[in-house]
Amino acid sequence: MIDCLIAELVQKAEDWKDHTFHSIYLGGGTPSLLDAQEISSLFDTIFQHYDIANSPEITIEANPDDIDEEILERWYESGINRLSLGVQSLDAQVLQWMNRAHKVEDVKRSLDLFESSNITNISVDLIFGVPGTDLDYWKKELEQITSWNVDHISAYNLTVEEGTALQKFIDKRISKPLDEELARNQFIYAHNFLQGKGFAHYEISNYAKPGFESKHNRSYWTGRSYLGIGPSAHSLVDGCRSWNIAHNAKYMEGIENGLAPGDFELLTDIDRFNEWIMLGLRTSSGLHLDVLTEFAEQGITLDQNQLNPWIESGHILKENGVLKLSLMGMLLADDIAASLFN
Repeated sequence: MIDCLIAELVQKAEDWKDHTFHSIYLGGGTPSLLDAQEISSLFDTIFQHYDIANSPEITIEANPDDIDEEILERWYESGINRLSLGVQSLDAQVLQWMNRAHKVEDVKRSLDLFESSNITNISVDLIFGVPGTDLDYWKKELEQITSWNVDHISAYNLTVEEGTALQKFIDKRISKPLDEELARNQFIYAHNFLQGKGFAHYEISNYAKPGFESKHNRSYWTGRSYLGIGPSAHSLVDGCRSWNIAHNAKYMEGIENGLAPGDFELLTDIDRFNEWIMLGLRTSSGLHLDVLTEFAEQGITLDQNQLNPWIESGHILKENGVLKLSLMGMLLADDIAASLFN
């Protein structure tokens, strides 16, 4: 697999020779399982074949049980300067319910190690809206996680996807169904609590101390070009979105034959408009209405009859030519965005 990732990087380098990359992200799986030499070989290929900006943000996703002093030092030596830690919960019963491999002790040990690590940009993932929890549980989670030197927190609302084990457990009443009121109350509490701790709520699911916002994720939210390598990886450039096949064996077979198998789509102006609405409303930067001039040239406009009721109800705030969601608006972000789609 590593050989195929390297081969794909080399194969696609020519198409990206005029692009400068400001971030590198190892994720979408469990890259912390790779050894230091494997990671170094990937980075060597990237820096040899691509134009990388000075002081790029380089992130690796990791599970708490993969962390020790030696691996942290090796990651730092390889150029990694940011860690995204899949904590999910600091409660043993919740971790067991989620079928997570790590224990609470692993989380605490890894967070303690970060205190003396050379890697100082730390992000943690937490999940709220877990059936069987309450607001006191969530308060304790946030109080504990902010007691460490954490600079970025991603708090995701638990969702049920079709065909997953969780859906089957809920259908068979083995697990309690999701409680929307609980999730709403936990979301509001996180917003208020984390802002009080110095975290800016800069995207619906993301909080950061000043200067620690994710550069990589911001590229997605602002529609910048990005290159994805590996099975199921997506890329976007010049209005074309492409993706590799989501099948390891078929991916490797394709790479060995000279081309990563996958598909692509050309984004229409309406696609671009709708994505601008959806992604912009998720961020604290909001929608800058001067961008509408560009879309107006294509005959695409923002429907004021759909927009005005959201402004009048206080779900959308309009300030200095920018539309932003209020806290109550964030709770209905998907519905609001869909109503404004062209």
